[in-house]
Amino acid sequence: MGSRFILFVSSFCSKCIYVRRLLKEVIGDRFEEINISDNAPEIMKFRPTTVPTLILLHDGEAIVTLSGIINSNTLEAVLHIYLTLQSSDEE
Repeated sequence: MGSRFILFVSSFCSKCIYVRRLLKEVIGDRFEEINISDNAPEIMKFRPTTVPTLILLHDGEAIVTLSGIINSNTLEAVLHIYLTLQSSDEE
């Protein structure tokens, strides 16, 4: 399964736009964006209570969950975890 990011957003959330832009700058398109208005199975599984919520998954389990505004230092720390998990999957 490996590691992946999910970003939960809503349509009219200005914080979501900021976090989405930051994510694209730092990790490109390596995340899945899910609108909480959709009836996606991930919403029922992870039950985000606020938007934006970013979850780092590893083998289907949430490793890191961040909600609200995410600064670049925090995102870089989570990216380091992601890259560490990716390299351990390759071994």
